[in-house]
Amino acid sequence: MVTYVQREIRKIRKEGRLEGRQEGRNEAMLESARKMLSRGFDAAQVADVLDLPLEQVRALAESEGEKG
Repeated sequence: MVTYVQREIRKIRKEGRLEGRQEGRNEAMLESARKMLSRGFDAAQVADVLDLPLEQVRALAESEGEKG
C-alpha cells in the first residue's frame, strides 16, 4: 500500500526531473545560439531558427561580444 507521503515524494521527484530536463534543453538551446552567433548568424536569424525571443538572443550576442 502506497501512503500519501510516498505519493507526494514521487510527485516531487517527477517534477524535479522534469525541471532538470527543461533546464538542460534551455542550456542546449543557448549553447546553439552562441555557436550560431560566433559563426556569423545575426540575432534575428538565430531567434527565428531556434524559436527564441529576439531580445534574449541580442542580449546573448552583446554578452558574448564583451567576452571576445
